[in-house]
Amino acid sequence: MADKATLETQLAEAEETLHKLLTGQLEREMSQNGKSASFSLPKVDDLKDYIKSLKRQLGLPIDGPHRNKRVYFG
Repeated sequence: MADKATLETQLAEAEETLHKLLTGQLEREMSQNGKSASFSLPKVDDLKDYIKSLKRQLGLPIDGPHRNKRVYFG
């Protein structure tokens, strides 16, 4: 397992990438001087899973669907 500082840096980078992906700031293709290059973007679900994994390793709370649990007294 990586040290805390490394995990925190990876988490910040992953969250920034997710933000850019969701706001359309990442490009799929680039061209310059008649040459083009393309690359694949990360999948949103894969990136969210990675962020959850990093948070788990850091002991941070993980956001996610919360279910209401009924408590019965009787």
